[in-house]
Amino acid sequence: KHLEGDGHATSTAPIQLKYDQHQLTFHIRSNERANAPAVRYAYRIPDLDTTWTDAGREERITMAHLIPGDHTFQVRARKGDGPWGPISEARFIIAPPYWATWWFRALIVLLVAGIITLIFQWRLALRTQKMEVRFAREQALSEERLRIASDLHDELGSGLSVIKVKSQLALERPATNPANEVLQQVASSSSELIDSMRQIIWTIRSGQSSLKDLVAYMRSYAVGYLADHEVACSFGVDEVLQDRQLTVEQRRALLLILKEALHNVVKHARASRVTITVSDTDQLRLRIADDGVGISSGNGTGPAHGVGLKSMERRALSIGGVLVIEQMDGTTISVVVPLTSERTGPNVPYGNSKGTDTFA
Repeated sequence: KHLEGDGHATSTAPIQLKYDQHQLTFHIRSNERANAPAVRYAYRIPDLDTTWTDAGREERITMAHLIPGDHTFQVRARKGDGPWGPISEARFIIAPPYWATWWFRALIVLLVAGIITLIFQWRLALRTQKMEVRFAREQALSEERLRIASDLHDELGSGLSVIKVKSQLALERPATNPANEVLQQVASSSSELIDSMRQIIWTIRSGQSSLKDLVAYMRSYAVGYLADHEVACSFGVDEVLQDRQLTVEQRRALLLILKEALHNVVKHARASRVTITVSDTDQLRLRIADDGVGISSGNGTGPAHGVGLKSMERRALSIGGVLVIEQMDGTTISVVVPLTSERTGPNVPYGNSKGTDTFA
């Protein structure tokens, strides 16, 4: 930048520099060309330093390491030891780097505020999720308590009432109610109550929640129950069975469906053999087949009339399954329950197509 002085201040357009252009050289020339060697100069940038710097007779002044901002370079001259002349000025502007601009700082503030908001929302969502999980657990526990209370009332309450009535009849009318017969009925009812209690306890035990445990319990129950009524039982695993984890509702529903089906076989089918198979691919299938007389509306066990069949259908629906009844050379009841991966553990094979046990 050239500055020329004739005794009056010079007004020039501002010099625009980028933030990395922080060095500026000014060339100074006096109008007093004849006496130029005797002219001395002084300069300053008031907003950076208010003191004047003596440049001597140097007409080339370089300013380095200038900071961003709107600056004014001032220079004055004098002849020999005479007074200083008027000030000549040159305005220059050094633009700040983008990270020092107001819009960049505002963007950083917005970004930090956004991150803080996201963290707050994430923590709030996490806390809400934990509360929902806790609420679901408490609700499931409450429902489980109600279910256990209902089971105790249905299974044990009626049985205890029967024992009480029979005992009172034996005490009030011993002649018409022989003691041995009453005691045998009481013992039978007590045995049924014990079995019911064991089944209720088994279904709620967390240590026996796998499909493998359920199949083992079903096998033991079916064989013992049918043997007491002189019916042969064939129980097996039709295909490779996965070691899945089942919920309390699934275990309870499947076990009660099996009990109801076997009860119907003993009470109505007049069958000599029952074949039970369990298979598991992408869904669980429980199949109970007998060689009895089949289901008819005349014996009160048809789909339109049978309370037991409706109960089995309702239990299958409660766990997302379906109950299928087929009649051909007896009756076949199949329960198909889809098992999602969310409810399953490692798929460890258990059993095979040849793993069928026959009990007579």
